[in-house]
Amino acid sequence: MGLRFDLDVCSPKDHVTAVPADKFYTIDDDGLASDWVGRVWMNPPYSSPTDWIDKFIAHGNGVALVAMSRSKAFLRLWDAADGIVALTSNLSFITPEGKKKGIFMPCALAAIGSENVQALRRLDCGAVR
Repeated sequence: MGLRFDLDVCSPKDHVTAVPADKFYTIDDDGLASDWVGRVWMNPPYSSPTDWIDKFIAHGNGVALVAMSRSKAFLRLWDAADGIVALTSNLSFITPEGKKKGIFMPCALAAIGSENVQALRRLDCGAVR
């Protein structure tokens, strides 16, 4: 993406991540209860993203990787984001054991802030709304 993030608000507990961030919140830090500063990267738990999405919108600076859905929270993000792109390629996560784990649902990258939207455009992964 060509971005450095000030904070990854929902990082894996072992900090094994490819996210270029200066600070990381894990489950032990409780990213929802902690203060967010600067440009954030957010990849929330897909089972309960609502509070994360709402905090991301209120924070107003960052990029989020979220599951696409018809939920009210996703629709709020759709409306609030300065740019959003549906990811059409097959995505996968790397497990702590180093194995690829496929994602079975469509996902999107949402950006708030002009520099973050420009980063989405640099990815060339689809039309940015």
